[in-house]
Amino acid sequence: MKKRFLLTSCLLLLALVGAYAQIKISGFTRDNLGEPLPAVNVMEKGTTNGVISDVDGKYEIMVNSPKSVLEFSFIGFETQVITVGNQRQISVALKENSVGLDEVVVVSFGTQKKRTMTGAVTSVKAEETKGLPVTQFAQGLQGKVSGVQIYQSSGKPGEGMSFRIRGAGSLNSGNTPLFVVDGMPITTEISNISPDEIESFSVLKDASASSLYGSRAANGVILITTKKAQKGKTSVEFSANVGLQTINEGRLPDMMNGTEYAQWKKNYYEDMIKYTGWKDPQTGKSEVPEVYRNPEQYGEGTNWFDKITRDALIQNYGVTISSGNDKLKSTVVASYANQEGMLINTGYERFNFRVNTLYTPTEKIRLGVNLAPSYRKHENQNTDGGWSTIACALYAPPIIPFYNADGSMPEVLSAVGSLKQPNPYLMLTRQTNIYKGTRILGNAFLEVDVWKGLTWKSTFSIDAESSNHRIYKPIEASGEINAVGTKSTGTYQTGFQSSWVTEHTLTYNGKIGEHNFDLLGGFSAQKYRWEGSGLYGENFADDYPWLNQAEITKMSGSNTPTAWAMASFLARANYNYKEKYLLHVALREDGCSRFGADNRWGLFPSLSAGWIVSEESFMKKASNVLNYLKLRVSYGLTGNNNIGDYTYAANVANINYVFNGGIQSGTYLSGLENKLLGWEITKQLDFGIDFGLFNDRIYVQTDYWRKTTSDMLYQMTLPYSSGYGSIQTNVGKVRFWGADVDIETRNLVGAFKWSTNLNLSFSKNKVLSLGEGTDHLGGDGDYGGSWNRTEVGKPLGFLYGYVYDGVFMNEEELAKGPVYADSDASRKSVVGSPRMKDISGPDGKPDGIITREDRTMIGDPLPDMMFGMTNTFKYKNFDLGLTISGSIGGDLVIRTMEYSHNLDGSFNMSRELLDCWRSEENPGNGRIPRAAGNAGVTYLARDRSSLMVYDGSYLAFKNLTIGYTFPKMGWLEQIRVYASFQNLGYITSYPGPNPESSANGTSARYGGIDDNSYPIPRTYSLGVNIKF
Repeated sequence: MKKRFLLTSCLLLLALVGAYAQIKISGFTRDNLGEPLPAVNVMEKGTTNGVISDVDGKYEIMVNSPKSVLEFSFIGFETQVITVGNQRQISVALKENSVGLDEVVVVSFGTQKKRTMTGAVTSVKAEETKGLPVTQFAQGLQGKVSGVQIYQSSGKPGEGMSFRIRGAGSLNSGNTPLFVVDGMPITTEISNISPDEIESFSVLKDASASSLYGSRAANGVILITTKKAQKGKTSVEFSANVGLQTINEGRLPDMMNGTEYAQWKKNYYEDMIKYTGWKDPQTGKSEVPEVYRNPEQYGEGTNWFDKITRDALIQNYGVTISSGNDKLKSTVVASYANQEGMLINTGYERFNFRVNTLYTPTEKIRLGVNLAPSYRKHENQNTDGGWSTIACALYAPPIIPFYNADGSMPEVLSAVGSLKQPNPYLMLTRQTNIYKGTRILGNAFLEVDVWKGLTWKSTFSIDAESSNHRIYKPIEASGEINAVGTKSTGTYQTGFQSSWVTEHTLTYNGKIGEHNFDLLGGFSAQKYRWEGSGLYGENFADDYPWLNQAEITKMSGSNTPTAWAMASFLARANYNYKEKYLLHVALREDGCSRFGADNRWGLFPSLSAGWIVSEESFMKKASNVLNYLKLRVSYGLTGNNNIGDYTYAANVANINYVFNGGIQSGTYLSGLENKLLGWEITKQLDFGIDFGLFNDRIYVQTDYWRKTTSDMLYQMTLPYSSGYGSIQTNVGKVRFWGADVDIETRNLVGAFKWSTNLNLSFSKNKVLSLGEGTDHLGGDGDYGGSWNRTEVGKPLGFLYGYVYDGVFMNEEELAKGPVYADSDASRKSVVGSPRMKDISGPDGKPDGIITREDRTMIGDPLPDMMFGMTNTFKYKNFDLGLTISGSIGGDLVIRTMEYSHNLDGSFNMSRELLDCWRSEENPGNGRIPRAAGNAGVTYLARDRSSLMVYDGSYLAFKNLTIGYTFPKMGWLEQIRVYASFQNLGYITSYPGPNPESSANGTSARYGGIDDNSYPIPRTYSLGVNIKF
């Protein structure tokens, strides 16, 4: 008993002595102007002990001994380290790190100080996009990076984002940049990567920065680095954001209501009777159909678009736990996103989990494992483009009631003189369209310091996803405009895709006097495979939506596996002398199974150099104004291998033969092999100037670039005598050029802080050559067809059609012409029909008539300039951020006008058509031609012309965020609450739904089309970030 008492007493005494030995340190954290700096991290170095300064910059911390070292750090400021010694009051003034020239930036296969980089690289911290009410990180990057176009072509939940760096790069291959997540080149979707997982982005724009990715780098590279724990720091952070999405009513087409529609139809039939003697098939008399004789009876009618839309919630929640010591560092991220669609019965849901762990058993060995499983679910119907669900809602006759007299819903919407179409409300509520995907993205690496400065690293990465997609359409909810459903149909598609990468590199960092070296050599291999199967069924019993109830079942979709593999050797050398004269050399050799047997290997070198002129002695006198100046130049080759799999191979197809007096099945060679098929090659030259003024209060990074892409992939037509129609080959050449400008300014640096980031991008292109004997692609035919044309000597994918010149208002104008010449006499020009400009004729000169030769360039989808600007304001605990983006120039086709301005009366129409030409005494607004007349009178009005082309210049208010940070409250280190407003609106003269639209994504040949896309929501949200 006595022994136990003595032992307990000794332990208590030791504990008291230990507690008494701790030292209390307090003080204030300020900026270099003496203003309080809140939320500064104050850490006892080498431990997990730390605090955060409060709103007044005050802090208190208990440390272990006088030998303890305090580390003061805050984003955007230089870290300070102070030994405690005999001090009990320690106050610091942190120096602002301005643009962070000593910041380490993630680059291809490593990191590099921003100061010594010679390539065109832009780095964005994920912190700058934090808290936005979005589900995709791409939305947060809009307007943040020069030279990068980020389109939101659709507001579909979880979808609709596409990237393009420094203009399009290909005729037929992909134009999307390569995404690399923690060293893993991504071959599938990026939309299911949670913004909560990401630490930073690096955008590699020129060849010297991206050439280490060789045959996949022609479209640029975006490196994504996920969150990593820091040594001696433990933190828990919770974030939540809940928002309401609404439709920007001002961007919707201005369609007729019930009374207006019926009035227009009444006018139409009156004019048809007047000009053609039209008779009602129901009565045999020349009279207006009964349903249109009293337009006022319909009032507003049914707004079918309103019936299928709603205000919708968006929610994002995340938890991040980070901890680290000398041996083990780990970060765990869990997040959940749920976005209801603004169209009923659509939505997106995603679960993400990530664990990043680094284990350092010795000073020379590092082991890392990163795992990120995720699950996503889409319920997005076929809503966008053409005659889909949105089109059905916009063009449905508003005189049809939402409910029938017996309380049921009409299944087919049709009024006298209009096309039949399915009910869009039933399409959304009774169809099933669910995609589910489970994905694992991860890597493991071993890094060993073999010798001083010499490091070996081996990495194995994997990206695998299993998915299924189920679609069911009952009879009453299937079909499209002019093709209502006649049977119930369903499909079930499963797929599994996997990609693995293994990389082995040896790096050396050395120094000889003032000479600094960074050398890298390595090997990389990657393999991708997809396999899946699909079933199709029709005529389901009792509308039971499972394939075992279908009357007919057969294979559907893609049931053929596809795969490709790549092996690569790479090397890089960085050299600088006194961090003043800079040189970078890189080389990669790729071999890829996607190309012909005789052309599977390609070499992709790059060279860049830099000179920090401000370090020269002759610049010292100017250092008070021009404190930093760097000149850069780079040149290199990159490739594009996005051509699909097996396109080089000969094709075999089934055919029946007559053999022994009967029909026998067999095969034949349907396509030729091209053993020389290779990748597209892009040669890029870049000149850059970076400079800082007034101690980097103003920092500018500029680049002029010029690149030429040759050996473009194209399906070349073969002579009939060959027995084959075409062959995939390398032809064509396009030149691109432009400039990128990034400007960062610290406008105010006192108690009230204001900083601005502005980026400007200029881009142009010109087709130099196409295939042999080919001077253009697209734009052929007498009527309709593609809006886009690619022609030697002109930009890629320009808009092509007639130049609209109003309406023939009277007989005198018609006599002057030019009139439309067509083999069908019913289509000839008459008074009230469209007038087009006479541009050319068979001999290249105007000939007084309108034919296909009069079609010309009527627009260029590529903007002259794109810009983005973010302003950040801080005062004490308040913060405010405003991001805008936009473009000047760039033309768009409002393709919905093909239907909303259709003068046949087949659809509901734009209100503008109420002012169409009716007679010489009632000529309308002079822009909209006549509707009544012979069958072909509206023919030319529907064709491709400048009537539907508009300047797409715009300024978009992307995001406004207002926040307040509370000081430390007990065990809560920090609480920030904020309100965020996304996609507030536009300043633009463009009258269409979406000035940022690109219905065909990043396609170089088919851009500039705004076509019934899912509305992009305006979002109002509230959020909170809590640090423990």
